Amino acid sequence: MPARSKPTWKKHLAKLKVDLASESKETREGKDFIPQATFHKHVTKEIVEQCLTDSTKGLLRSIYPRARIIFATLALSSKSSQFHTSLQELIELNITDADLPIEVKKENGVYYAWTIVAGDPNKIAKPFGSVFHGWSWDKVKNFSDQQWMFLAPVFSPGSNKFVHYLHCRQPLPFTEVGNEYSSGHFGDVRKAFLDPEHQEGFEWWSEMGMDSRLWIAVKEYKNGEGVDVAKRAWEGEAKVCEQMPTDEYLVPRIAAVAQADRYYLLLPWADGGDLLSFWREQPTPTFNGSNTMEMLKQFRGLATATRNMHSASGMSMALKSVTTTGALSTPTINEPGVSINGEPSQAAGSHWRHGDMKPENILRFKIKGRWLGNLKMADFGLAKSHSQNTDHRGFPTEATHGTLQYEAPEVSTSGLAPRSRLYDIWSLGCVLLETVIWFLYGFEQLELFWDTPIMKGKGTLYYTTTGSTAEVSEVASSWMRHILEHDPECNAPGGSALRDLLLLVQEKLLVVAIANGHENTAVPQRRTDATGLRDALRAIVSKAEADPGYLCTGRSRANTTITTITTGLAHLRQSAGSSSAGLLAPPSLDTANKRLKLDVSRKDAIGMQGVSLQAARHQQSVCEPPPRSDSRDAMTNGEVSFTSRVSTKYLNQNGWSIHTDDQFAREVHDVLKVNGVDEPPAPSTRLCERCKDFDFPGSGRIEDTLDALEIRSSRCELCELMLKAMTSSSCVDSKQLPFVLRLVDSGLVLGEGKACHRILEACKWPLMETCDATPYLRLGLPRRLRSDDPAHWVILGQWLKECDLHHPQCLPVPGHSSLALVQRPTRVIDVRAETEHHLQLVETGNLLLQSTHESRYVALSYAWGDESHKRFLATPANYEKLKSGMVNTDLPKTFQDAIKVTRELGIRYLWIDGLCILQGPGGDFETEAERMEVVFSNAYCVLAASRATGSSDGFLGERHDYRMVPISRLGGAHVYLCEPIDDFQHDVLDGHLNKRGWVLQERALARRTIFFTGTQTYWQCGSGVRCETMTRIENKEAAFLGDPNFPKVAEDGSKGAQIHLYELLYRTYSTLAFMKAVDRPVGIAGLESRLIRAFGTSGGFGVFEKYLHRGIMWQRASSEIQKISFPQAVGEVPSWSWMAYQGPIEYVAIPFKSVEWEYNDVRSPWTPQPESTGARHSTRTRSSAHLTVVPRMFKPSGSTSSEECLVFDHGSVEPGPGIRCVIVGRQRHHPDSSAARRHYILLIRQRPRSELYERVGVGWLPGSSITFDGSGQLVQVS
Repeated sequence: MPARSKPTWKKHLAKLKVDLASESKETREGKDFIPQATFHKHVTKEIVEQCLTDSTKGLLRSIYPRARIIFATLALSSKSSQFHTSLQELIELNITDADLPIEVKKENGVYYAWTIVAGDPNKIAKPFGSVFHGWSWDKVKNFSDQQWMFLAPVFSPGSNKFVHYLHCRQPLPFTEVGNEYSSGHFGDVRKAFLDPEHQEGFEWWSEMGMDSRLWIAVKEYKNGEGVDVAKRAWEGEAKVCEQMPTDEYLVPRIAAVAQADRYYLLLPWADGGDLLSFWREQPTPTFNGSNTMEMLKQFRGLATATRNMHSASGMSMALKSVTTTGALSTPTINEPGVSINGEPSQAAGSHWRHGDMKPENILRFKIKGRWLGNLKMADFGLAKSHSQNTDHRGFPTEATHGTLQYEAPEVSTSGLAPRSRLYDIWSLGCVLLETVIWFLYGFEQLELFWDTPIMKGKGTLYYTTTGSTAEVSEVASSWMRHILEHDPECNAPGGSALRDLLLLVQEKLLVVAIANGHENTAVPQRRTDATGLRDALRAIVSKAEADPGYLCTGRSRANTTITTITTGLAHLRQSAGSSSAGLLAPPSLDTANKRLKLDVSRKDAIGMQGVSLQAARHQQSVCEPPPRSDSRDAMTNGEVSFTSRVSTKYLNQNGWSIHTDDQFAREVHDVLKVNGVDEPPAPSTRLCERCKDFDFPGSGRIEDTLDALEIRSSRCELCELMLKAMTSSSCVDSKQLPFVLRLVDSGLVLGEGKACHRILEACKWPLMETCDATPYLRLGLPRRLRSDDPAHWVILGQWLKECDLHHPQCLPVPGHSSLALVQRPTRVIDVRAETEHHLQLVETGNLLLQSTHESRYVALSYAWGDESHKRFLATPANYEKLKSGMVNTDLPKTFQDAIKVTRELGIRYLWIDGLCILQGPGGDFETEAERMEVVFSNAYCVLAASRATGSSDGFLGERHDYRMVPISRLGGAHVYLCEPIDDFQHDVLDGHLNKRGWVLQERALARRTIFFTGTQTYWQCGSGVRCETMTRIENKEAAFLGDPNFPKVAEDGSKGAQIHLYELLYRTYSTLAFMKAVDRPVGIAGLESRLIRAFGTSGGFGVFEKYLHRGIMWQRASSEIQKISFPQAVGEVPSWSWMAYQGPIEYVAIPFKSVEWEYNDVRSPWTPQPESTGARHSTRTRSSAHLTVVPRMFKPSGSTSSEECLVFDHGSVEPGPGIRCVIVGRQRHHPDSSAARRHYILLIRQRPRSELYERVGVGWLPGSSITFDGSGQLVQVS
């Protein structure tokens, strides 16, 4: 009997399954989805009908078009024998695509189903009855899983749907992710490709001449900075983008997405970067009429966009800026007809202020055939809208500070007074001035402008303050005045477009006085508004279009210079040396690090100041380096160098930002509870009536005086704690003067912005599973821990566990699965012996290790201390005895504590240099010191004895006391206040251990470190710093050296970034102390090896082959440096290396891309090798270290200008007949003549009774001061 043919509908259904599955795509997160076009192509009315039987044809009208996804989901998830029955059941229950996605749960054999609401406040869950009654659980689960493939959202900027609330399982249709990535305070931005089938209304993309492939910027807001901080930041900026007027010069919106607890903003990807990156990419821009016109038109467009933002007529929706529901509430934005947080929507007619205009927030979109492209304003995270003009608003501003360099003077002079839209005009004036400087003189001169020192607490680069008044800074005024008077393009008799642009900045934008309803109308000059700015730029463009000579005068710029400005402002730098307390040092270590990470700007030219030879003859040296202001001291008042160009939001002192990670705190709480060590204290019974009734959600603020606190402190623990904290902060001058503490990010804070002081921490510890009644407080630890407290070990273990699970980049040798590939120290101490006190020194080559876990070891970073500290060292004489065993109690206390911690962490092996390196004669110190990179980078973690001054101190002793007051049990949690003890800067970075020379490389090479201090224990890995208090803190400087794969910037950065990196490290290292000065070259050997590999070069003695010329141009940073006397057994360090000397160094500030290096007069001391060899030369390699050079005669002219300067290493050498110069590099061009070109030189002299020469200093001279007599004779500098 012939086989029965398959029914036609089964063939069509099978084909539909194949078509849908084969044309599905995968998102960047690994989720499958059916693209829209694929769905519409295969789920047509005709195909639906073909898949139905005769008995189910009547369902067609219900399926198409209302239940097409239901139909397709069942087609993929059901067996063909069950398909029609299941379809009929769902259609008869009137379930349509609008009811998706559907959640199903099974309880007591009954299915419960409802429509999922993914956080959308405008949706109400729709419950269903027994919709899946009779279905198997596998069938229900298949349906539930397959529905998501059809629910990837379509983004349509032109539609009314801008905000998308998505379930965590809903696919985001990004199929590719670019390499571009950036991270900021509020979020991270990635480049991603949006699937074309999920785009609608993107015609503007091609109209702008852009690539048809839609790369977008995906900004993900950071969670963990406080309860709902990411959500509130997303809501704020999303609503601003949604309600902001449409304008060609504002970045177009695409969508705002909330998915579970992750929040995204989707915007077009700016393929040209931002304005700052454009300046950097074009360090010497071409000055001509075409480029000038393009620049003027773009800024005219930006001014028009600003006017539209500032004007009520440009708005269709409004924001109520002061709607609050609690102490931590943020401004809420209401849509017409939509209620948010219970507030009705506001009427139209509001105006907007951007609040953070700066070059980084002006994005650049490339357009074919255009030099500048299209500039668009972006980043509206600080934008504000109000329904009243500023002079009619009586409430204070709630804006956080924008970037310090561009903030208007009224921030300093008006405090919390309502902030005007004219704030943006001042910021635009700053950007325009910087644009003019860059356009006329290039990026290097713009950096020189940025690097001018600023008076601490006295304003910014653009204004200075005296009391409550402000004026345009001398720096900005001098630059504008000089350009107007001396630049050929701006002093032309007939005027010019750039002159009028600069006059606009000088007379209308950078003006302190602003108009409001209360000011004296007699003030002659006021800052213009956005309309005035737009009209002025329109007039300049119109005139330029009509008159080419006005657009670009065509005058020669051959002799254009800004020397007059820098000379005229030299007193600022001199003041920096004589009064460091009054000036901000241009580059702090933190600032330099920001530049390395972000590649923002070059290091400050803090080198030689060009004092004339004649005027300095009475001094010890020809040209003294200026005194260096301590960058950390300069930051102790909460100041930030304005060259750092970063925004700030409630930073504590020294630039540390405080973050919250309640998820980690809950995990710790759960483990403590399981281990029975969760013992929070009972609420205090000694509280005054005010403190008993203090209602965090109700007020979030405390108003008081020191006098009143003092009276209540005898009977109230909280008032006593507050009085102590306020008194020690020295923030209030008078006991009778009222002050206000506000609850900000779970802390009681006095002041705002730069003047913000964190007085007390307000935290909670959960009593129940949730603490939703107190979302405004972070989870903390409500008791002071002892070092030997069981809870202390639990926290340390959780730090390691969390990093092991979630930070693969922090793990030692993350890419190695084979133990054979894992390098280990030569020796380790086995602490897991038969008895507690028995230890054994073992050689790792003899260990039989079965797993990576067994090979783990911990390394100790500590200070040996002076001779008063106990020494217990391994030597060739006692080596065999130590291998047979040691007694714990015989060891110094610091060693004993390290053993205890290692055991508590469950690790078997420990490395301590004093025991694992054979010391003294016949030992292997020289060999092992070169292997520090292996020891510290492969350690499971490093223990840093930060509190110990020597090996006898230990680091697990009694801790400094601090007060904590439990005040209530509120909403399922203990609530308590305590002193803010999270101070990584003081406890670790400024601590005794960090002044030790060996520690710099130990910190940089370690992948994760546990720091034991006198206050608490800290953890640092690639994801930041954690405190025992459950706080997470961040700082750029700390993150720089805490990078587990240090140094990323060296591998990925430009040459400039690499140079900044090594100069920063070596400058810092040169200031650190050694017990033995001869250790200076080896104390950084491991770090130098890492840098050599990262740079893809060879090198040694603090110099890299590829940067040889810059590397030898170092100078002393103090009155003099002392030559180190190296033992013959160690070998000699060459005189051209800073490693041969004791004392701090600096590098001569040689501009990038403006010097021709001399390769004939200066030749490498090493045999040429392939760039990637990674060879490191040292005294141990015994390789030749002679620098081959051409010595030349020279004669300083004694000029008082900055064109010549010499610095001698020992501070007492005068130019004489025996001193010669070596030309290292020369200035590419000089406007006067080639003879006037600056020549950067090394100063040398011949050693007594030797053919070899030695270095004696560095400097620069004009070519006219140097004798050029042929090719010169080659000599060697040792």
